[in-house]
Amino acid sequence: MDNKFQQFQVCSSDNTQFSYWVYSTAQANKNNNSVLVYIHGLVSDISWFKIPEDLPSNTMILFIPRFPRQHVVDMDDWYNNYKLCLNDFYHHFSVKNIHLVANCFGSLSALMWVMRNPETFSTITLVNPPINPKKHWPFVTKLKILLRSNIGPDHMRRVYLEPKDFSRIPSVLRFIENETNSVFYFSDKLYLTTHQMLKWLKQNLFTLPIPTYSIFSSEDPIVDYRKIQKSWYAPVFPEKISFFYSDHYLEFLPQQHFFWKSIFNFQKHYEHNSNSSILSKHVLVTGATGLLGSNLVLYLVHKHFKVRLLVRNITKVNLLLDKILNKIEIVEGALDNLEAIENAMDGIDVVIHAAADLDSWHKKSKLYKTNVEGTKNILMIAHQKHIKQYIHLGTLDVYGKNKHDVICEDSQLFLGRDHLVASQLQAEIFVKKYCTQNNMPFTIIRPGLMYGESSNHHFQTFITKLVYKNVWHWGKRNNIANVVYVQNVVKLIEKCITTETCFYQSYNIVDKDTITLQAFIKDLTSFKINSKIRFKIPLVVMFKFSILKRLFGVRDTRVDIQKSYQLLGKDYYTYPEGLKRTLANLNGG
Repeated sequence: MDNKFQQFQVCSSDNTQFSYWVYSTAQANKNNNSVLVYIHGLVSDISWFKIPEDLPSNTMILFIPRFPRQHVVDMDDWYNNYKLCLNDFYHHFSVKNIHLVANCFGSLSALMWVMRNPETFSTITLVNPPINPKKHWPFVTKLKILLRSNIGPDHMRRVYLEPKDFSRIPSVLRFIENETNSVFYFSDKLYLTTHQMLKWLKQNLFTLPIPTYSIFSSEDPIVDYRKIQKSWYAPVFPEKISFFYSDHYLEFLPQQHFFWKSIFNFQKHYEHNSNSSILSKHVLVTGATGLLGSNLVLYLVHKHFKVRLLVRNITKVNLLLDKILNKIEIVEGALDNLEAIENAMDGIDVVIHAAADLDSWHKKSKLYKTNVEGTKNILMIAHQKHIKQYIHLGTLDVYGKNKHDVICEDSQLFLGRDHLVASQLQAEIFVKKYCTQNNMPFTIIRPGLMYGESSNHHFQTFITKLVYKNVWHWGKRNNIANVVYVQNVVKLIEKCITTETCFYQSYNIVDKDTITLQAFIKDLTSFKINSKIRFKIPLVVMFKFSILKRLFGVRDTRVDIQKSYQLLGKDYYTYPEGLKRTLANLNGG
């Protein structure tokens, strides 16, 4: 068999066409050494794979199923399909060694099937086994069933453990010490918890051979492995293979940490710079007429996302986004219009909920109806429509006034007397609870006070007042103004859409540069703004703008933004850059 790279096409149950690649090397068959076939894909894909029949008899197969993305809607069907696929897989390749690496199997019944059929696999690695003492057996009981099955002494079982999998480390340690024929993997957090774990880890490293055959699903972008500079692994990789999107269960195995991390980092970089990675992403945006929403829509369209808007007023959208109307879909309806929300979410992958009532002068009931009830409507219908990710735009105000400690994503939230902030906090609490209970991936982004280019006149009016009027303000001038350029928030949202590690996470974001209130006002008023944007609005009306109240009501609070900028990397604007672009926009530049 010569070096070759073959493409196979298959058809799913709903007649959707998919393709996958098989890469083979002449070196493998020439030496007749152990060969590893690496399969990384959906469980429902496994029966489609056509592995070459002329593989050596001692071929090892590393089978890494992933959670179903779109082929299987009903989970019971998925579990049954899992069993059928594995049985069929073993039936056709029983002469070879099959290594199973599975992510928790999703249910006790699926886990039990694997336990009752240990002869199917040479090794089994359970990644994050499902542990819930109230509903399922104790974890140690599962280990006993799995590891003490009636198998030969040469068949070792391997289990990957994390702290959340059990509550009492000593009992698990005693169990491990009695299982001399088993190898256990530990996450970094777990083995750093105890020296005994670290000792066990060092004594039981397990390394798979270099893959000489690779099979990947091609739902997602092509990865160029030549750019991965790992000399001890590089010789066997094909020039290009298709690769599943952000799904590496093995990247955290300590002994292969650097290898998997290299793949993960390269893939993430590739996806953010390749249109092919996001062409299939259908995004619904609410709040598209605001400062953030309008900038976000323009950016996503530029990045070739398929964008749909849910808006209350189509006329307003037509004025703001007239240049891209032919590239977006628009559904008219408010957040209490369930029929409109359902229509807007048909065929959508990701929902970005940026719509909110930010007028602190509105009555409590009105704020609650929009910010809390509206969010509930969006979420519940998103769950019914099997949306893959929900992104919620919140605010740093939910942390309350804290001038002593640095605020981070894990800081305590504060339910104060401000009805606006209270409604935003209640909405965020509901998002976390509802999404967690329903296994619905979510991401919460909490920006500071945003500034930037806009086609509406809210920010322009605010700056005009600062430049041409002596706007009186309260609070100390040297207080920190937690401002953020709107494009930095937009870029963070886009990173979250294309990175599954952002699921079930929160991100705080302000500009990296620490700016005081006095400096911010001075910077804004130091620019000469075109007089044609001046508006004759009474000062008392100006204070109804939440932007003014939030800025001048700020306290000396510092925000830890390391998490957000670690995700952004070098792709962000500094405060001087953002301010320059903002003022240029105000002058018609």
